[in-house]
Amino acid sequence: LKSLQETSLGLMQQNDINQLLEDILQRATRLLGSEHGYVYEFDAQKQVFRRTLAIGFYVRDLGREIPCDQGVVGLVYRTRKPAVVNDYATFRARFPAAAQYQEIKAVAQIPLFVEAQLVGTIGIGHLNTERKFTAAEVEVLEQFAISASVALERARLLASYRQELHEKQAAVQALRRAEVDSQAIINALPDQLFVLDRSGRFLDYRSHDKELYAPPSQFIGRTLAEVLPVEIAAQAMQCIARLHSEADLQCLHIFIDSMRRYT
Repeated sequence: LKSLQETSLGLMQQNDINQLLEDILQRATRLLGSEHGYVYEFDAQKQVFRRTLAIGFYVRDLGREIPCDQGVVGLVYRTRKPAVVNDYATFRARFPAAAQYQEIKAVAQIPLFVEAQLVGTIGIGHLNTERKFTAAEVEVLEQFAISASVALERARLLASYRQELHEKQAAVQALRRAEVDSQAIINALPDQLFVLDRSGRFLDYRSHDKELYAPPSQFIGRTLAEVLPVEIAAQAMQCIARLHSEADLQCLHIFIDSMRRYT
C-alpha cells in the first residue's frame, strides 16, 4: 500500500505526457515485479489500439496495431476494467499475430482514462515463468489505474493550456507585427487620412499637410454632421453606409470653400 501511494504521488509530479506514460509503464511493471510491459494508445478513428511504448520483451513489437475487440485489450475495451489472463497460451481470444510468442505466459492490462474516455492501456507480462497475477495484484492494478488516469488527465489539461497560451501569444505577436506594418504604411502615405467609426465620428487622423479644414481639437470625437456642412456630411455618411453594406472601396469628391478635397 505504501509503495502504491508513493507511486501515485510520483505520477502527479510529471507534467509531460510522453514522459508520464513512460513513468506509468515503469512504475506499473515494478509494482508487479515484471521487466516486460507496454502502452497501447487508442485510435478512436481507426478503432485500433497502437503500441507506442514498450520495455523488455515487448520492444520487438513496438508499433503494433490491434483491433479494439481482439486480444486482452479487447476485454479492457469492453469492460473498462483491468483484465488478467494467467494462461495466455490457452486464451482463445488472443490476437493471432501474438500467438507466435510462446514466451508469454501471463498478461495483465489496465485501462487509462481521460475525461471518462478510454484513451489507452498499460500492459504487463510474465515470461518463461509459472508466476501468475494474484487477486491482490489485480486490486493493486485497479488502484494504480485510477491514479495513472488522474495523472494523465492532469498532464493533458496542462498541455492543452500551454498550447492555448502559446497560440494566444503567437496571435498577439502577429497582431503587433501587423499593427507596426500598417502604421508604417500609413506614415508613408502622402495623403491625409481620417479614421471614423460607423456613426461618422472622427477617431484619429494622419496628415503631413498642416493645412486642415479645422484644427484637430474641433473634429476629433465629433461627428461629420458636427464638423462639415450638412450636405457634405450627408454625402459622406452615405459613403460610409455603402462601405459597410457592399464591403467595397467608396470614393467621394467634395468641395469645401471652393477647394476640391477627397474623402
